[in-house]
Amino acid sequence: MRELLHPTKQERSRETQDRILKATARILRQESFDDITVRRIVEEAETSIGSFYARFRDKDALLSILYAQSEEQLESRLLRLSKRVGRASTLDELTDLTADHFVALYGENPNLSRALFEYATRDPDSVGSKALSAQRLQQYGFLIDALASFKNRITHGDPTRAVELGLYFLTVACRNRLCYPFGPQSRTLKISKTELKSELSRLLLGYLTA
Repeated sequence: MRELLHPTKQERSRETQDRILKATARILRQESFDDITVRRIVEEAETSIGSFYARFRDKDALLSILYAQSEEQLESRLLRLSKRVGRASTLDELTDLTADHFVALYGENPNLSRALFEYATRDPDSVGSKALSAQRLQQYGFLIDALASFKNRITHGDPTRAVELGLYFLTVACRNRLCYPFGPQSRTLKISKTELKSELSRLLLGYLTA
């Protein structure tokens, strides 16, 4: 009988862990990770403090799992993006799709994106920083190739390198604006997400074709 019950206990434990992680992600839509308490998380997850500490060392221990989940979600996003990129016929369309992707990536839950970015920056070994950099290039390879294929419009001597740099600049600008809206630089610029997407697309296009 104990053997029959054991999988059920494991299942319940996973369900509780999932509730805690989902509750944390929901709270992050309104509050920063630094401001969230374990008590706030367990109340949202409808579980107990004891259940939390039976699964996590502390609040920061949530980040490694949330990071892994974000990587899985990124794969799904990139699959959808690759289909849209495949249907694009102009460089202008591709820069629009690129800007739209990164604004959505960082803008859907900025507090979560900021917490995961700071986690990876603070402890790069935990996320395999070197391997992750190579993985990113591979993951976005289809987008880099698609943009670089318009070499007749790209003025840089190395179109692929120009695209890689353009994506880097766009990513940094997008992340800084959306994840750190109250930073000194972001405070000086009032801009909606719609306008941000438009301007980032224009910046990328301008950089590649200048």
